[in-house]
Amino acid sequence: MDCKLFLEERDDFCGRMYGLRLGKIDVLKEAMEKSVEKKGLVKLFLIVPVGQTHRILKKAFREKIGVDYLFSQELDDLAKAGHDRWPIQSYFIRHGGHQEATGGDEKLRLLSAKKIWQRKIATMTSLEISQFSFEYVLASGVFTDVKSVSLAAGSRDVDGFVPSVHRRSAIVRVDCYHPSIALDNLRSRVAA
Repeated sequence: MDCKLFLEERDDFCGRMYGLRLGKIDVLKEAMEKSVEKKGLVKLFLIVPVGQTHRILKKAFREKIGVDYLFSQELDDLAKAGHDRWPIQSYFIRHGGHQEATGGDEKLRLLSAKKIWQRKIATMTSLEISQFSFEYVLASGVFTDVKSVSLAAGSRDVDGFVPSVHRRSAIVRVDCYHPSIALDNLRSRVAA
């Protein structure tokens, strides 16, 4: 697929789903073409529109798929972690596209958020995981993280804890873990 066409489709999608637009598509297109040249596979891009928030995603989960999206703290006020992305324009990340966090990169198995930060591994933030989860269920009809928990090692809340995203019953939950916790079903998602 052509990057410009892909971005135009995503711009329309973001407008319909989130009430947000991508803005400078040409800037995104140029960066995306360079990434596609190196690694291929446009479908594994997550496009995060400028202005995206957990509040907007909460509304989208409720209105578009009828699911509650609960978080234990106010995630739109997260403290900035070392490699968290706080954009002033829309951006994209590459991801693995896995339904379960544990279906992804084995090098992250049993690594705590603290170890991930120390190794400078770029992982998805809580906002990116939440948007990915929403878009995954829209496209496939299947929820992400039913058996596992996605650790958002790219984010921290104000007390230093690390948000995590998972589905329980009819609810998508965002809870927090201590940065030193490493569990077999708790896995970060690589973002490139």
